[in-house]
Amino acid sequence: MSRGMRPWAVALLLVVGTASTTRAEESEELAAAKQVENPIANIVNAKVQNNTSYLIGPNERTQNILNLQLTVPISLSQRLVLIGLTRIPLAWQPDVASPTDGTFGLADISINLYFGLKPKRILFWGVGPAMRLPTGTAKGLGALDSGKFSLGPTAAVVVTPGRWVLGLFVTNVWSVGGRESGIDVNTLLVQPLVDLNLPAGWYLTYAPNIVCDWTAPDNSGWLVPVGGGVGKVKLFKSKVALGFEAQAFWNVVRPPFGPLWTLRLQLSLAFPRALEGAVRTAANPPPARPSE
Repeated sequence: MSRGMRPWAVALLLVVGTASTTRAEESEELAAAKQVENPIANIVNAKVQNNTSYLIGPNERTQNILNLQLTVPISLSQRLVLIGLTRIPLAWQPDVASPTDGTFGLADISINLYFGLKPKRILFWGVGPAMRLPTGTAKGLGALDSGKFSLGPTAAVVVTPGRWVLGLFVTNVWSVGGRESGIDVNTLLVQPLVDLNLPAGWYLTYAPNIVCDWTAPDNSGWLVPVGGGVGKVKLFKSKVALGFEAQAFWNVVRPPFGPLWTLRLQLSLAFPRALEGAVRTAANPPPARPSE
């Protein structure tokens, strides 16, 4: 410290340095959280998501689906990336005609492939094929074991301005082959995404699954949930992020024997990429000038 440095100047430098460090940590945490929350971010992301649906049918039964989900990016060139999203569901399907009986097993596995450009700023997008594989292990799973190979298009767009993560995912698959006794598939899935990031890694989220079974008669195949929830992302050494999320949805439109409401709990393990230059600059601010 120079002899001419006044105590108030030293205190000011300490305050500025502490504030800069705090801003850098918040920026780092926010950048990681936005990557974790973005389903088509260019990162590896593993999720365990449990969906419990209540009050199904006249016996008010409960269905449970545990999804094991893995997102893996594959770099195809300097600009082009392929995002592969695989979802493996383990399901407990109640017998709605009985107060106790039900079936547990592996349901149909779905794979979505998104081809897009590597994002340079806040816009992410991808288009490609969606597949549903006839991997169901028990006919008692109903539509979750279709016995059919299904194929169709999928598209996604996500923007991440400021503290927001906003997206829309649309998929429709049709059965194109499989066992004759299987269930014909023609299903639309629309997934809006609205996340608002808060301090300390917390965020508010709205991410319902709006579903329409086009094979249902009289346009009765719609499931439209309304609700939302909260999540938190914890960053470790800028390389590993753990996330937790809880959401609840009231199904304002539902098919016959559809659930009245659904509770979703999710854990995620992700590996965020290096931060943007602006964040690195905030983490290493230029040195303050010494007082004259």
